[in-house]
Amino acid sequence: MTQKKFLSLIFCCTLMVLGTRDCLSDWVLMSNGIGIPGGIYSLSVNNGVIYCGTQNQVLYRSTNEGQSWGFIPFTGGPERSILFNGNNMFIGTDAFGVYVSSNNGTNWQQTPLNNQKVYAMASSGNNIFAGTDGSGVYLSTNNGVSWVQTSLNNRIVRTILINGNNIFAGTDGNGVYLSTNNGTSWVQTSLNTTSVRALLYKGNTVFAGTYTDELFYSTNNGLTWFPRTVSNHGVWSLAAAPPQFVNFMFAGTGDGICVSSDNGTSWIPRNEGFPNANVGVMCIAGNYIFAGTGGWGLFRRPLDELLGIKIISSEIPNQFSLLQNYPNPFNPSTHIEFSIPKRSFVKLFVYDILGRELKILVNETVQPGVFGAVFDAQNLPSGIYYYSLEAGDYKETKKMVLVK
Repeated sequence: MTQKKFLSLIFCCTLMVLGTRDCLSDWVLMSNGIGIPGGIYSLSVNNGVIYCGTQNQVLYRSTNEGQSWGFIPFTGGPERSILFNGNNMFIGTDAFGVYVSSNNGTNWQQTPLNNQKVYAMASSGNNIFAGTDGSGVYLSTNNGVSWVQTSLNNRIVRTILINGNNIFAGTDGNGVYLSTNNGTSWVQTSLNTTSVRALLYKGNTVFAGTYTDELFYSTNNGLTWFPRTVSNHGVWSLAAAPPQFVNFMFAGTGDGICVSSDNGTSWIPRNEGFPNANVGVMCIAGNYIFAGTGGWGLFRRPLDELLGIKIISSEIPNQFSLLQNYPNPFNPSTHIEFSIPKRSFVKLFVYDILGRELKILVNETVQPGVFGAVFDAQNLPSGIYYYSLEAGDYKETKKMVLVK
């Protein structure tokens, strides 16, 4: 057994002892049709289809959550960024600027922004922004027919984030810039001396991932920033969990994936089966999270294994409810389903006939919906157990039977 696998096993067992989430399986390399193409430069999801840009200058597409991949004809070079806006698909390339397709990648046209390395793109309505390698941010208001260089014109822009009227640009060595007037003018925020690789807006908070070991956050649109430590290998990418899970987010670091269940306050590495590799891009598609590495390929893992809870339905139920587990009796695992009609802090836990709490299955704020969790009792003896749901003023307990 390798040292990495041994440490992963220790980590999983520690989670079980502490009564947190089960470590059910590893990250899986999704190489069917892609292989290991060097670096995974970009990931994007549109109408359930996943798009993957690579260092080997091939653009891939999967319609089955990454089980298999086909390639899209594209000859513009490595795909640094992918953006969908309306019926148009834009590709920011490694040296030849921005290309656009209006027929889902069948045909491509190079736009007049044709001599730049384009690291990042973002859109707001008809406005498309492109972050470049040394020439700052460009703006197109006509689907790439023409481009105008904004006043942020001499920076390496790695990432762009748009939230309402606020446009954030993360740069190399100069931190984060903010524009509130569609790029006409930019102000350097107080995070101004570090290299920012990733930006994420969650709730009323802006997060900035840096090449150092720190994740910075601001609750006042960049006026002030505060650090939080994630990994000692920097934060290369950020992703938010589906909106039902209010406090969950993911960080791709220089040596794997970290998960936070408290809106970025604390982080836990979840690298079971994952190589010691930098994670430059992530995306969430269906029930999976995808992580693109700098040289090991593309990996996938079920979201519910990292969240400890699965979305069964996003329809808003009429009332709180806790269903009987199934199967029951069970050996060694069983499913527990519950409904939440309004945003609530939810605790779902299991205890024995003496009232001793054995495992916390859910302990977080969730949006309305129907959810499921798995209780794994492989280390427990046969007998009667109880599980309880607490959500606001609602409390309910049910009995289940483990038979081995």
